[in-house]
Amino acid sequence: MNYKNREQYKHLMRVLAVAAIVLLECAVFSVFWDRYYASHLWLEPFWDKGNQIIVVIYGIFLLVFMYIYGGMKIGYMKGSSIIYSQMMTAFCANALMYLQIILLWRHLPYILPMVGMTLVDFALAGIVSWLFEKTFARLFPPREVLLIYGEYPMESLELKMNQRPDKYIVAHKVSVEVGEKELCRQIDAYGQEGVILGDLHSELRNRLLKYCYAKEIRVYLTPKLSDIMVRKAEALHIFDTPLLLARNSGLSFDQRFCKRLLDLLVSTILLVITSPIMLIAALCIKLYDHGPVFFKQKRLTIGGKEFYVYKFRSMIVDAEKDGVAVWQRRTTAALRRSER
Repeated sequence: MNYKNREQYKHLMRVLAVAAIVLLECAVFSVFWDRYYASHLWLEPFWDKGNQIIVVIYGIFLLVFMYIYGGMKIGYMKGSSIIYSQMMTAFCANALMYLQIILLWRHLPYILPMVGMTLVDFALAGIVSWLFEKTFARLFPPREVLLIYGEYPMESLELKMNQRPDKYIVAHKVSVEVGEKELCRQIDAYGQEGVILGDLHSELRNRLLKYCYAKEIRVYLTPKLSDIMVRKAEALHIFDTPLLLARNSGLSFDQRFCKRLLDLLVSTILLVITSPIMLIAALCIKLYDHGPVFFKQKRLTIGGKEFYVYKFRSMIVDAEKDGVAVWQRRTTAALRRSER
């Protein structure tokens, strides 16, 4: 069975892996729920269907957080990243379920069973994710891809690809200088499992992309600025011809309001928390050379409006008085004097 035939089973394997993790963690939750929490509800204990609904709700929490943290990308992300995502999923789902249990109890329930359940979930998620990762590596070996580069050889991209030997092997490289006809021949010879199009000119890249698409060959692209703008564009369906709206209008009014509110709230809280540390830092700076504590620099914001950034001074006084950094020269001279 070649790579293309096996590729259709990847999605099925991911579904089985996610289902196995969710079912195991739901089973663990069911045991802990029945033993520690189900019989202490403030009205009356649930019957069997009520307990089953609680387990289903917990499973929904798992799926939601698994989607948020990327825990469903088994066989795609690194094994360590998958295990981390699964652990974050279990932690958030358990924390949310604990809050729900508080509402059902109407007082603080025992937290130690929930902590123990979370540790068990961590172990299960790690073991199952590791097993499926090994299964993926065995069933779906790394792709041998062809790298087509332009003016620059793309060593950095090749290095990054080689950091995932479980996913990609750059088996062959070719420059666009050989000509488009030879590039197509190289794609047919070496790029059947995948082609990487590096920093190429747009016209040539589009023609090679269409050629690979017609041949049902997987293509990896390094995005240009125009590609990023198109990805962020908004699809308009005003008439039968689709339009993509790309604009650079910045944040909307409600986004600016929420951002400003969050900035003020977070900065105020952190300012209060770190004020003792900043007071000690200011005292140390003042005692060191008796100079000013703060150093300010002019910056520009939206519309070219000027404002000042204030920070603790870490250089000598007037280090950049004339717009030229002189810290190193003065410090070197001071070190030489101290050595004498």
